Amino acid sequence: MPRSFRPIDNLLRESSVIVYDSRSVDEEIKTKISQGHFLSVVDVAEVFPKGESLINKKIGIIGLGRIGGRVAQIAKEGFDMEVSYYSKTRKPDLEKQYDLQFKPIEKILTESNIITFHLPHVGAEKFITNEMIDMIPKGTTVVNVSVGSIFQDQARFLRRFTENDLNGYIDVYETLPPRKELQERKKHLISTYRLGWRTKSTIGLKTHKLLTRLKEGLYK
Repeated sequence: MPRSFRPIDNLLRESSVIVYDSRSVDEEIKTKISQGHFLSVVDVAEVFPKGESLINKKIGIIGLGRIGGRVAQIAKEGFDMEVSYYSKTRKPDLEKQYDLQFKPIEKILTESNIITFHLPHVGAEKFITNEMIDMIPKGTTVVNVSVGSIFQDQARFLRRFTENDLNGYIDVYETLPPRKELQERKKHLISTYRLGWRTKSTIGLKTHKLLTRLKEGLYK
């Protein structure tokens, strides 16, 4: 759809549908809108979305690499969320840029409205212990898009996605997705299978890494 800036009078004269926010426009514009002849007029101040807003929520990011850093940026700049993170190495530049708080992993797991895991394939196997799984408060939204199998007991983790407990999204499993368990939890858990690996940018990145390693191996 083409977009362009238009003076307000031109915009109102040329448009069939008007979407505006009565909280941020002056009375003169409101009057012009009310006196106009439009197919539809939507005041977003009167729209009450279902579900919960992300604005001002607390998000905890475990693993602040390339993707985790991007999540932090979107959370802060897009939704003004309170962003905390845990990583093996602190990221002072990102802390300053996005007002991030570095916290122990236990604090991330117990104090966040949303927890999102972005851990690597190497060095993070079984990193999230059963004790850590159990300490996540009920009502928390949990997202796991890590590369490897990060939970000590995947079945224990999945069992928490029930009514009045956890809800969330996962994309990674120990082996193939456990279809029966996922089907039983579909009201509380959205599940895909390595969906992030199928994007053009990810395929390009992994191809580059593979070729680099092959080259390094040949010249050893």
